[in-house]
Amino acid sequence: MRHNSRLENFTHLLLYAFGILLLWEWLRPVDELTNTDNISIFILFAGLSLLLHYFKTHILLRFTILIAYIAAALHYFYSNVPFFDPSWVFGYIAEFYRSITIVFHADWQMLSDPFRTFLLFILLWLVTYLIHYWVMARNSIFLFFFVTIVFLAVADTFTPYDAKNSIVRLIIIGFVMLGLLRLIRLTGREKLRLSGTSVKRWTGALAAMVAISACMGFALPKFKPQWPDPVPFIVSHSNKAGADGAGGPHKVGYGKNDSRLGGTVKEDDSVVFYNDAQSSHYWKVENKYFYTGKGWEDQKKIGDVTMFVNDKVLDTPVPVNKKKIQHVHISVKETHEHVLMPEASYVLKVNAPDGVIYRHYTSKDRVEAVNEKGKKLYLDEYDEEYIPRNYDIQKLRKAVFPAGYYMDEMQLPDSFPEKIRDLAISITKNKTTLYDKVKAIEDYFDRPEFTYDKQNIPYPAENQDYVEQFLFETKRGYCDNFSTAMTVMVRSIGIPARWAKGYTEGTVEQYKGKSQFKVTNDNAHSWVEVLIPGSGWVPFEPTKGFSQSTSFYDSAVLKTQNDKQEVTPQAKAKAAQKTPPKQDLLREDSPSKTAVQKESWLKNYSKIAWAAAAIVLAVLVTAVLTWRKWLPHLLILVYRRKAGGETFAHAYHVLLKQLDRSGVKRPAGQTLREYAAYVDFVYGTDAMKIMTERYEKLAYRGDRDAGDFGEYQELWEKLIKKTAS
Repeated sequence: MRHNSRLENFTHLLLYAFGILLLWEWLRPVDELTNTDNISIFILFAGLSLLLHYFKTHILLRFTILIAYIAAALHYFYSNVPFFDPSWVFGYIAEFYRSITIVFHADWQMLSDPFRTFLLFILLWLVTYLIHYWVMARNSIFLFFFVTIVFLAVADTFTPYDAKNSIVRLIIIGFVMLGLLRLIRLTGREKLRLSGTSVKRWTGALAAMVAISACMGFALPKFKPQWPDPVPFIVSHSNKAGADGAGGPHKVGYGKNDSRLGGTVKEDDSVVFYNDAQSSHYWKVENKYFYTGKGWEDQKKIGDVTMFVNDKVLDTPVPVNKKKIQHVHISVKETHEHVLMPEASYVLKVNAPDGVIYRHYTSKDRVEAVNEKGKKLYLDEYDEEYIPRNYDIQKLRKAVFPAGYYMDEMQLPDSFPEKIRDLAISITKNKTTLYDKVKAIEDYFDRPEFTYDKQNIPYPAENQDYVEQFLFETKRGYCDNFSTAMTVMVRSIGIPARWAKGYTEGTVEQYKGKSQFKVTNDNAHSWVEVLIPGSGWVPFEPTKGFSQSTSFYDSAVLKTQNDKQEVTPQAKAKAAQKTPPKQDLLREDSPSKTAVQKESWLKNYSKIAWAAAAIVLAVLVTAVLTWRKWLPHLLILVYRRKAGGETFAHAYHVLLKQLDRSGVKRPAGQTLREYAAYVDFVYGTDAMKIMTERYEKLAYRGDRDAGDFGEYQELWEKLIKKTAS
């Protein structure tokens, strides 16, 4: 019997080892397709968890060991302080608390890397428990084996991961595990003795079958794929709208290809970046100037690129007013190769890690980060210094272009519809200044016949201009429709204009302990920039429902107001008494009193919720650890007011389960009378014998008059209480 038990233990250990190999096949694609490193540490964790199950370690000790392993791994991955310095532990607790609140807001991209790693460890912990359950309790691993095959097949089909060797390994591992578990089920069901000879014969036959199957799989001729590859079909179907004008939906967000505009867009609230700007404004990525009639294309120019490094002045006003310089820190969550620039501003400096060089495309006004070898970099965070621009309407109205002036930002396609130009002329016929003409075209899109909508927006027909369709047919669309239409109309009357794209200001939310602007893919936007002599490229916002934060002022109106206002010393003193200190005034970008109160309430609510969760968790842990003490008393309370033969039978079964839980187990094949004698011997009573005789009369003879549960309740409670000791 000891030899048989030792052999069974070895078989289970072998199955655990194969289970680790099976789990390893899940982690191989993770290693290749994601940024996850140190896969061996996760494999060791899974092996340690199964080893603790194999040795039947107490749940508290097992929990302590695995938590200690996770903590050590997190310290190894992310912490720079000494291991025995408790500061990193408290830091992770605070970080996990923040990540848990993010989980409840479903803002998955904002989860920290340590918390993601912790979740991966927890997932592996659960999977190893399932492997233990399937091997020891169910003696079947087929479900996990089948799901692993499906996972590898999907990874091989839809990702760059090559699962050719993985499938071979998986088949060998799976067949060996299925064969060994089949042997264990047969010996258990038929009550056969598991001897070394039988195991050797079974494993020999199993190994021969696996080897022959593998050799036949490699040697026999193979059919070509009977089904067409689904990947090209899926890709072509998803791009069908862009290819044939079918108008299929596409996700909102920044993209490089604007050669074919139109179609329905889907919402996407995933975070692109956070910034702590002092005031709200648009964020610019680039301009495009070559209009094709269907969209916008890039046109490379000779000498278009300039290079600069950190702390290099990019765009300097003369002179620089240092009091107006603003600083912003940008935390990028959805990385792109471009560097974001505040719209309508003089950008002075861009600060990022050392070794970063910036490539500025002048014609597109686009900045990209590269290294010394010219390879593009994807920055996670950087700082900028800039001065927001203000535009004097009087100065803009005085601007004129010299006769015969032309530049690329006045380009129009050869097939440009003249009725677009006629419409622009009719809108601006009563305007005399360049600025007023541009403003009239911008205001034209505020008319009631134009509607902002992202759904069911058609593509133009093959021989139809994109702007022509919007102005004279649909009059319905989103930012691309409005901004492209205004750009083309302004160009048609001889004024340089270019199409700008980037993001709107976003919304104010709490991030890293302070109010910051959160910008998502839903904030992706396009607008218009018009060249006005003496003022440069001036932004305009034609899209209905949107308003630029660019500052325009009329110097003539300000001068008139200043001339009318007479300020005496007494008036100044009175105003000073009524005016609160400067630091107490709410700026435009500062949260309102209501927002502050809401923020304070949310902060207090979070503390209360966290404290309540901690109390509930503590109660649950205490309940789990002390269940042997309180469960018997709970059972007594439940059955105290019950009576009847059926109640007695049910209570007797509950007693059997409670005895088993308390460690007084009934061996297989033992009769109830033998077991009752053993229980009475353990607890020094005769209560179990009396109750068993009553149960046998009730169960086997059907004797309903053998007494009520009330007669035996005292004996039953006595035994139940004994199990708590």
